[in-house]
Amino acid sequence: MEYGVHLPLMPLTDRLLTLPQHHFPNALATMFLYITGDTSTAQRMVRDVLSPLLQRAASELRSRLLVGSADACAETVAAYQAAGVQRLLVWPLGDELNQLTLFQERLASRVPA
Repeated sequence: MEYGVHLPLMPLTDRLLTLPQHHFPNALATMFLYITGDTSTAQRMVRDVLSPLLQRAASELRSRLLVGSADACAETVAAYQAAGVQRLLVWPLGDELNQLTLFQERLASRVPA
């Protein structure tokens, strides 16, 4: 097999591909976060803030981001965890200190480490 210019990288890549999943650390970066019990506020954050920013339909974003109730966000985190994601790097959409506190108090303790 000819690797060409990629030759120095291939032995490492080949080795990483043979490791069991739990040996290959990963993270999902830029996980937007806004925990709220108010459905209209959650919808507004997705529709008016994230959809234009990311140039994606709000319907496409709703199930992928941590925007909504603590219960809904916990379900989203669990789905990502089941898919193999080991860490989420969150980005609060506003009121950062409060959102991080809500994340710690209402969400982090509900998701298995």
